[in-house]
Amino acid sequence: MKKIVLIGMMILSSLLLWGQKNDKVCLSGSVKGFIETPLVICDFSMEGVEPDTLEIASDGSFFKEYTLKQAKEVFLKIGIREQMPFYIAYLVPGKSLRVDFVAAGEKIIPAYSGDTGAETAYINLHRDLVTLSPTFSAKAWQGLSDFKACVRYVDENLIPVKKALNQVQDNVFVEKSRRDLENGCVSHYFSFAIAKQAEGIDMEKDVDFMKFVKEIDFNDTLQESALIHYLDWYVVAHPHLHDEEKLPANALKLRYLEKLVSNQHMRNKVAHTLLSAHLFMSMLGADISETIPFVYREYLKVSTDPETCEYVQAQLKIIDNTSVGMPAADLKMVDINGKRISLKDIVGKGKYTYIDFWATWCGPCCKEIPFIEKLVEKHKNNSIIRFVSVSIDTDVDAWKRKLAADKPDWEQYLVPEMDQKAYAEIYGITNIPRFMLFDKEGRMMDASAMRPSETKMNEFLDGLK
Repeated sequence: MKKIVLIGMMILSSLLLWGQKNDKVCLSGSVKGFIETPLVICDFSMEGVEPDTLEIASDGSFFKEYTLKQAKEVFLKIGIREQMPFYIAYLVPGKSLRVDFVAAGEKIIPAYSGDTGAETAYINLHRDLVTLSPTFSAKAWQGLSDFKACVRYVDENLIPVKKALNQVQDNVFVEKSRRDLENGCVSHYFSFAIAKQAEGIDMEKDVDFMKFVKEIDFNDTLQESALIHYLDWYVVAHPHLHDEEKLPANALKLRYLEKLVSNQHMRNKVAHTLLSAHLFMSMLGADISETIPFVYREYLKVSTDPETCEYVQAQLKIIDNTSVGMPAADLKMVDINGKRISLKDIVGKGKYTYIDFWATWCGPCCKEIPFIEKLVEKHKNNSIIRFVSVSIDTDVDAWKRKLAADKPDWEQYLVPEMDQKAYAEIYGITNIPRFMLFDKEGRMMDASAMRPSETKMNEFLDGLK
């Protein structure tokens, strides 16, 4: 009986040990042929994780153990001073990677080995031959006559990349990488088609290209990337749609998506991607104020995603409320004595009303105050311009202390905390400073007016009649 219990305990112990996940990663390697010992930096590019400068031994070797919960691609930088090219190291919990760097003149040649050496070699080759290479740029398509030539060109240039992938033993990694390669090929094919359309070549007359397009099942969620690229090409191939539909490109894509795809899950995913792409343009500095309403409205026609639809509806409400000519909303505020008053009651009455939304804790807001003072002083005899500051402070005493210290010569109001949500929902006031201009009849003139500090502000106000 004791023997049976002992065996059972041994089995249980081994199972527990087997079940414990090894989260240690061993990164090792060497540097050879360098005039002076280079820096080797492992950069996880993670918030809160500082780049790690590896210690190089006298024989040029290095070794470091990390703890990871999941596989991660990290940057491995090597060099001297400003010259630090980077490579990608594929680190997996419980596995090792060795990277040997050899300096050959001005070049650095890396060699990868260890448990994830083949994966790392593939990732870096793909980066060099595909991601960062001009091989598949728009210029590369110029010398190709038709779609067949494009397919041959892509296949030939991917041969070394596919050979590198064949060296990988991890089936999950291989399967994902092959899907990515296939999606990449589709991207190249449509990139070629768009380039040819720009040259004035109608790709709908290319039999092989249209055969390729017709074989894509756009209701298959695995074809999401193909569908997005197809829509990119479609709006380029049909420029007349812009004039006929009076819609910006992403709105056209959303409209055609509704006609092309019946799978609602696929519709939602692609619609979200197209909406995000349009919004991202504003992050790059583009003015999308005139196009985004069209994109929002087309999005609501095709998507059923509740969270994003709620967001879009809220944004459309703000757009409508801040449109030129809209009467001021019935939003509440209080004066310094606590008397409640409505926004619609302080605008209009034969005067243009310039409103500054601010708070005492907002540095940029406070920097604008001296410029407002100058505007008020310059236009104090102008009977058709009225200046108003509206604070969104939750600390009423702080607001009153600021007014007592500054002694402003123009109207001051405060939005009580319980009323601030309405300002966000109706006018989208979530970031300050924010400036608005209402006309003499109390209608919206500019929901994002110039700041007082802008050089053309005085000239603009002087032009108001």
